Amino acid sequence: MTESTLQMKARFDRTLVRQQHTSVRYLVVEATAPSPPQNDARENPSLNLGVVIDASGSMDQHDGGGLSDLDLSRLGAAQQASEGIVQNLDARDTLSLVSFANEAICHVAAVGLDEAGKQTASTAIRELTTRGMTNLHDGWLSTGGGQTWDIARLTSESVPNVWVTWAHEWSLPSRGNYEIIARATDSAGDMQPVEDAGADLYDGRTGWHRVAVEVATQMR
Repeated sequence: MTESTLQMKARFDRTLVRQQHTSVRYLVVEATAPSPPQNDARENPSLNLGVVIDASGSMDQHDGGGLSDLDLSRLGAAQQASEGIVQNLDARDTLSLVSFANEAICHVAAVGLDEAGKQTASTAIRELTTRGMTNLHDGWLSTGGGQTWDIARLTSESVPNVWVTWAHEWSLPSRGNYEIIARATDSAGDMQPVEDAGADLYDGRTGWHRVAVEVATQMR
């Protein structure tokens, strides 16, 4: 490609896709605009932008994985990117800021980005905190040590911050000791982590639930 060509890169936000159930995956497109000619004296048009940020509880998670020197949460990364937008616009431009979790909140409504407007927008971005939760969407059950998974059937309504019940029919194998493992996926596509990150192992927030069972009699 030459410098006068729009460059685009596309990737999915997640690398894994379920084989036997529906998946929600987002296509992330990175576009690099061509450099303007050095002798182009045309003035860029003014912009009217709306920045929308997910502020649900899952945005507290850190996805660096040790690959970056920046230990940012998901929300922190979104705040950093939003602040960069603010600082690279000028007084001719307008910006609105909205966050969403269980509900949507408009923090800044169409403010002009002169110095006072930039200060207003930057303050609103810095003050964003996570709130609310997404609801449980799928339940999964494993009797194969977490190597294979079957989807479970939800038997109660799924709403944020509320326990749900689920059911699964298990064809009993030969007698012996087994471990049943349960995990969940929320409506944003985030899977419950393997290990519990909370102080209370039974608060239901994180960690796969494991139950040891003994099959004493083979069913026919």
